[in-house]
Amino acid sequence: MAETCLKMIAVPEAERVVLESARVFPSEDIQLTAALGRVLAEHLTADRDYPPLDRATMDGIAVNYRAWEDGRRTFPVAATAAAGAPQQALPDEAQSIEIMTGAPVPEGCDCVIPYEEFILENQSAVIPVETQVTLGQNIHAAAADYLKGDLLIGEGTRLNPAHIAVAAAAGRTRIKVTRQPKIAVIGTGNELVEIDRPVKPHQARRSNAYALEALLARHGFSQVTRYHLRDDKTEIRIGLKELLKKFDILILSGGVSKGKFDFIPEILGELHIDVLFHRVLQKPGKPFWYGMGQDGHPVFALPGNPVSTLVTAVRYVIPYLRAASGEQREDKIFLPLKNEYDNRGNLTFFTPARLVNEPGHVTTVEPLEFKGSGNYADLVLSDGFAEIPPGPMTFPAGLGVGFFKW
Repeated sequence: MAETCLKMIAVPEAERVVLESARVFPSEDIQLTAALGRVLAEHLTADRDYPPLDRATMDGIAVNYRAWEDGRRTFPVAATAAAGAPQQALPDEAQSIEIMTGAPVPEGCDCVIPYEEFILENQSAVIPVETQVTLGQNIHAAAADYLKGDLLIGEGTRLNPAHIAVAAAAGRTRIKVTRQPKIAVIGTGNELVEIDRPVKPHQARRSNAYALEALLARHGFSQVTRYHLRDDKTEIRIGLKELLKKFDILILSGGVSKGKFDFIPEILGELHIDVLFHRVLQKPGKPFWYGMGQDGHPVFALPGNPVSTLVTAVRYVIPYLRAASGEQREDKIFLPLKNEYDNRGNLTFFTPARLVNEPGHVTTVEPLEFKGSGNYADLVLSDGFAEIPPGPMTFPAGLGVGFFKW
């Protein structure tokens, strides 16, 4: 254990240690229908030109522009082109082909005139003199979007419905994604009871584990199992030893401060989990502990106060999981403060905040009243939390601060 690991470190240093320790999860090949929300582990490229042929973007007639330019205004309709039918050819420049949206533009045609701009009489399209026609109008040109081999979706993208549509259009029935880690969420403490059990005045319900499970699911990590360990050294030692064998990542809540029953750091050391840091210059969440097993599997031991648990999970656990998934995404955004904010301490302060849409399409961050890290109810009206730099300092309205969404 390095001596520096025992010193309290600043938030940027804690973030750096967490992210630099992330090793990308292995990849797996899965059905496209199961890929929503997963992180792409390959580049997805175009299997052909898009579109492969000129396509009509309006219903109407396809004509040869040179004939129009030469003064022709009546075009006998020679055939009909439907979407899904093979490309046709214009028999004669003096004729036209009726065409539907999405149909291949016939060879010899280079503009499409919509129904609204001509009159169909005796199987001929009669176009008023005042109608304006341009070369290539209402045609989606071949290869205008992508050439065969062009990048469609980059590696590291978390797949949404639009990405699934693109992959399907490229003919991909299977796709390579990073494997989902198996995560154990472990609440600790004698005072905690299951949420469906009667609760006594000296007890609290196990809300932290449910909050963590929901947070992980919201960010695309669904292989989560909840556990609870009492404040008993033997139970914790046996429980963690088994869980370290079964799971890729352990996330604990509670038992990491300096109390008489805070056994987690000591037992993790006994189990050969190398501590990378313990205690961060932040509020809430100062006792946060982070370490790594000899197999490269991380252990996050979060403070047990409800807000501390959720904030440190958003600030450190989710960014780790994104990095280890190969996801190319920034978790923190910078937005201006709505009002000035006093931070009279020397710690980075994470304060619940809401987003406010101001005139001129400007979004600001408004910190909310915060009664303490033991109260989840303070978070109900918030969209996330603002990261206020250490003081003592009064930060002016309009200053850009980091903001993390729940």
